[in-house]
Amino acid sequence: MNEPSIKLVACPCCRAPLYSLVLDRFASKWEVSNDSPPVSYDADGSFMECRRCARRVAIIEAPAHAEEPFFVAARQNCKRCTAEGVTS
Repeated sequence: MNEPSIKLVACPCCRAPLYSLVLDRFASKWEVSNDSPPVSYDADGSFMECRRCARRVAIIEAPAHAEEPFFVAARQNCKRCTAEGVTS
């Protein structure tokens, strides 16, 4: 039986695709696809910006032995945009 080789992860705020993972069959790990937004960092930790709603989606980075590189945090502030708190 064939296993899925792509995972889409939805934005918890607008439900649009936030990022996708592709399976590296040799390493048996999921890697972030090239078209996914980058993980960024601020004083509150790691996050991704949703390309649809521009919300700051908190990300939890996984330990090195995990199958996926990171996860969407369970608690989100869907009222917070990524532009808030940005300094030039």
